[in-house]
Amino acid sequence: MAVGAGDCERMREGLVAQPVNTASALAYLLAAAWIARQGAGHQAAPRREALAFGLAVAAAGVGSVDFHGPGSPAARFMHDAGLCAVVSFVAVHDLARLAGARRLAVPAWAATAGAGGLLLGLLPRAGGALAGALGLLAAAGEVAVARRRPRGAVYRAGVAALAVGAACWWLGRTGGPLCDPDSPLQGHAAWHLLTASALAAWAQATLLREAASAT
Repeated sequence: MAVGAGDCERMREGLVAQPVNTASALAYLLAAAWIARQGAGHQAAPRREALAFGLAVAAAGVGSVDFHGPGSPAARFMHDAGLCAVVSFVAVHDLARLAGARRLAVPAWAATAGAGGLLLGLLPRAGGALAGALGLLAAAGEVAVARRRPRGAVYRAGVAALAVGAACWWLGRTGGPLCDPDSPLQGHAAWHLLTASALAAWAQATLLREAASAT
């Protein structure tokens, strides 16, 4: 199966196989730039974390654009590795924070992302399973952190965006009830836009806004 074929939009000939899904994936690059810019105004740990997280989100964006656009031989690896880099950052950051070792979050994430990339290089079809496992770990970490510190409106908006995005992804997948291959309104594109917003909201609420009181 061609990369992107499971995301409903009809595959076209040419450089950009799925124009709508490809264009919407650029939202990750915009979110990454915003996160890095916001982080530049902070010092020490918040700045390093924002830059590292922005790098992860940018990698996810580049991988997604390739996955839905040109579909290079490395597209699946870049897509899955970028996704895993983002999710693993959230998981590792939460674990480091719970352990009172926030300063170790970035190097620990770099090691985790590197190991994930190596695994995906050896097992190219393991992306879904790896992202799922990291997602469960990240969700558990988020719950544990939330028990220690109530989350604000920005964080809640991000969670809502993620939930709606997940619903759009599921309903709009190939064979899903809302899938229309030729429509300019694609559920997977909505997933891109909403999750990019959710990642920016998480960065703002977790890496930046709470920087002054972080351990």
